[in-house]
Amino acid sequence: MKKQKSGKKINNQGAALVTVIVVITFISILATVVLYSSGMNFTMKTTDIKTKVNFYDAETAMEQLKSYFAGEASKAFETAYYDTLKNYGNWGNGNGRESHFKSAFFSALQSNFSKELTDSHLSITDFINSKVSAEYAGTITVTGTGYDVSTIGDGYVLFKGVVMEYTKDGYTTRISTDFLINVPDQNWAAEYSEKASLPSADDILNKDLEMTEFVKYYNWTKK
Repeated sequence: MKKQKSGKKINNQGAALVTVIVVITFISILATVVLYSSGMNFTMKTTDIKTKVNFYDAETAMEQLKSYFAGEASKAFETAYYDTLKNYGNWGNGNGRESHFKSAFFSALQSNFSKELTDSHLSITDFINSKVSAEYAGTITVTGTGYDVSTIGDGYVLFKGVVMEYTKDGYTTRISTDFLINVPDQNWAAEYSEKASLPSADDILNKDLEMTEFVKYYNWTKK
């Protein structure tokens, strides 16, 4: 007699369901990670864009102040130039004229600023704030009292301690800087001292000097 085999056939129908559940779970986790990463990346980029926009707005105000100081330098330059020109023969040689021109330039720069400040009846901080657009007014403080004359001997003057703290859409940019103003180099010794006649006023008017070249940021910091 043949021996009969006994036993039941294994039922594998549930394995497919388990596999599907595992795959779906894995895909869900992966999708969650991707969506989270994308969201974080979007948030970071949005923050970066808003921070940059905020900084550029603050920088715009600083550029407006720089233009103001360039205008002051232009007025001082005109005063110093014509004063040196008017007394051209009194300064000896080219070096003497150049020395007088530099002295007159810095004197006019400080004198003009002091007069404007006095006539405005404003504090120095409020006065500087009045030189920027209304959007930025009130965001600037001045920790100094005006021009630092101790630097004149080096051929420049510093307007020290200008600090701007600008907030927009919940983002704040803080910029601190001095404004360095160089005396415009007219090279009196080399260019004018050997002329047989006085230099014409057109010499300066035709030179198209860019005063912004003589106004620079100094000790600039940003936060």
